Amino acid sequence: MDGSFYGWYMKFQSDTQTLAVIPAVHSTRKKHTCSIQIITDNDAWTVMYTADIFQRTRRNIFIGKNQFGEKGIRLAIQTPKI
Repeated sequence: MDGSFYGWYMKFQSDTQTLAVIPAVHSTRKKHTCSIQIITDNDAWTVMYTADIFQRTRRNIFIGKNQFGEKGIRLAIQTPKI
């Protein structure tokens, strides 16, 4: 195996809509990156980041200013495509 992927699947659902957010870390022999994938009922996007902005504590995962934890998420994605 040349690479690995480690991600956390978070799903939010109402009676009419579903949102999934997957923060992840990717590693190959030569490259380390992280990403946030956002999936709705109608579309999906992946935003890539450099690995140096990834942090993990006992209760939270951070990709830059984006925060993921047992109490919910906070997204701070700055891209025109989403």
